[in-house]
Amino acid sequence: MAHLRALVFDLGGVLVRTEDPAPRAALAARWGLSASRLAYELLDSPLGVQAQLGKRHPQDLWRELLQRYGERELDPDEANRRFWAGDRFDEVLIAHLRSWRGRYRLGLLSNAWITLRSWLETTPLKDLFDAVVISAEEGLMKPDPRIYARILGMLEVLPQEAVFVDDRPENVEAARRLGMHAIHFQNRDQVLQDLAALGVPLLPRL
Repeated sequence: MAHLRALVFDLGGVLVRTEDPAPRAALAARWGLSASRLAYELLDSPLGVQAQLGKRHPQDLWRELLQRYGERELDPDEANRRFWAGDRFDEVLIAHLRSWRGRYRLGLLSNAWITLRSWLETTPLKDLFDAVVISAEEGLMKPDPRIYARILGMLEVLPQEAVFVDDRPENVEAARRLGMHAIHFQNRDQVLQDLAALGVPLLPRL
């Protein structure tokens, strides 16, 4: 059984997921794009990566996309609202996180925009984590090993004392290479089962 002192979670695709694809698909179709292509442009394109590294403000990223696709009715705030409108918090996972407070150090490690920290203050995740590391604040993104070292240092644990949960295989593999326990998120039940196998106690079925 692993001796764990810290649990580190990714945000998007894990604790918050796109459960209703319709709003994003509608925004993409408005510009003649697929939803997956729009997500690429916003998150994984060179411009999207710059925003996640803190080199470009998300408002500027949206303005560039609105101009590129000839959008004259939506402003950056409304386009952003529509893009994320189908996302939902995983209330069951969040309840488990709350149950683990005090037993484990809890961390959030996210490739995200500079606006994430202020947004977290408005959500059920407020005050949940002992450490929050955001790529745009660090100028580093997963799977760069330095960003994992950053959160391990803030949590004051060794790699082998932490488990990391992420939905991207490359980020999971990077954590494993550092010596962390790592779980590839595919669905909630699978993650909870994998955590239980490491000795993490679960709440009664919610």
